[in-house]
Amino acid sequence: MESKITIKDNLSQTCLFETDISNYELAQQKALEFEEMGLDISIHAPGLATTLMQSLGASLDDIENFSLELDAEIEDHDGDLSSCAICLPEKK
Repeated sequence: MESKITIKDNLSQTCLFETDISNYELAQQKALEFEEMGLDISIHAPGLATTLMQSLGASLDDIENFSLELDAEIEDHDGDLSSCAICLPEKK
């Protein structure tokens, strides 16, 4: 399984450009070109955790489950910073 960067048109969800993750600069350049043409686009690039899981041989289901669990964990914070090890409380 290869890590790919894709650029999609937000209206049609059509893939406009796809490249290997090692060509991130090229993807950024293409994204700017599409935006200059007036297209509403989004760039989809796998993050560090996804790339690591892929390199270790995780299945697409495992990666999707991890992503859903991570999203649920982030949503669970619900503004309560007292339980977060990363979000430092405000100084008084």
